[in-house]
Amino acid sequence: MHFALTHPALIAGVAICDTGAGSDDPAQFRAVTEGWARAAEVGGTAGFTATILQHPIFAGYAARGPAEAAAMRELETFFRKIGWEA
Repeated sequence: MHFALTHPALIAGVAICDTGAGSDDPAQFRAVTEGWARAAEVGGTAGFTATILQHPIFAGYAARGPAEAAAMRELETFFRKIGWEA
């Protein structure tokens, strides 16, 4: 993810696989991801980004330091650069 955000011109796409983030509880994981989808439907890229940044995984990463926080803030720009705008 960091490389993709730092060098978007050098990649065609990003696949984040097998993270296991919450998948130990399928019902909870489904509820979280459905919430993310609703946020995208209602608020577009900005709404989706704001919502996922509240999740402990993303918020925890951003709390590691200034570079990590900056990378997380760049998500909205990244989604737009790859052509995803809900």
